[in-house]
Amino acid sequence: MSDGVAARTRSGSHEALERSGVMHREAPEKLEPYDLTSKRAAMRGGMPGLDIVGERFCKAFRRTLSSALRRTCEIQAVSTEVIKFADFILQVPRPTGLFVFQLKPLPGGCAVVVDGHLLLAMIDAMCGGGERDLGETSEGPERDLTQIELRLLGRLAGPMTEDLDQAWRPLARLRPEFSQIVTRPELSHLADDPESVLFSVFEIQIGEFRSPMGIILPMPTIEPIKERLTNVSQVPGHVRGGSGGAQIIDHLPGVEVEVDVELGRAQIDVRQLLGLSEGDILRLDTRADAPLVAAVEGEVKFLGQPEAVGNTLSFKVERRLGS
Repeated sequence: MSDGVAARTRSGSHEALERSGVMHREAPEKLEPYDLTSKRAAMRGGMPGLDIVGERFCKAFRRTLSSALRRTCEIQAVSTEVIKFADFILQVPRPTGLFVFQLKPLPGGCAVVVDGHLLLAMIDAMCGGGERDLGETSEGPERDLTQIELRLLGRLAGPMTEDLDQAWRPLARLRPEFSQIVTRPELSHLADDPESVLFSVFEIQIGEFRSPMGIILPMPTIEPIKERLTNVSQVPGHVRGGSGGAQIIDHLPGVEVEVDVELGRAQIDVRQLLGLSEGDILRLDTRADAPLVAAVEGEVKFLGQPEAVGNTLSFKVERRLGS
């Protein structure tokens, strides 16, 4: 075939496609592929609601972790991405602990992923270990945790359940229920290997020691509340956009906060603990006439005294602290 005939043939085919509607003259010169399974496509438009959940979980879990380690901890969000569950399994080092929870009534659950070196430090603290340098655990053995160690870590299940409940409260009334602790992600049964999951990454800082932490959420689990996670303007206490001064004031009275009043503390050894029975008295480290401290969301705010109102023990605010 000559070049002239080939050119006419290509031109005729081009005109035929245009007439059939398959191809239009306005079509762009270069088409960009769109992969529905890619991270960019899955997170296009974002889910600001997840940022709210992450921020609230950081705040709540910081108290839980500080109490477990008897050390001051800071936690901040790093990133959220969509990955295949199979890829997540390959990325997780050993040892790593997955605290698996069901998020009823959603169809599935989530997992809080804690680095193994931090788990070993928590186990050490629970067994009465001193305030050792957390950097000493960085060369720990790559092994699965024993059943005794997992049982000890199970003590965190209750506080972590409450932390998840507080984190989700502004968006949905979920009922987190602890399921199990596993050291191998494939045993968690959170998702099938090809399924996509949301992986939110956080960083824990304790002095000079830094450790990663994450939350895994399978996409099918959040599908029923996906619209709510996207439309943050519908979440009580949170507004979207720059003209939110008046909106914030309108929403503020409905925001729930947690107030803790500490009566006192006591320190005993394991022998005394095992010997406690009904009617025994523990001596606290505060005087009976000493003012009590009230903390709002972990921040000390008020001094006051206990009062009995009917059959209820109450707290009478006497002085405001700080700003």
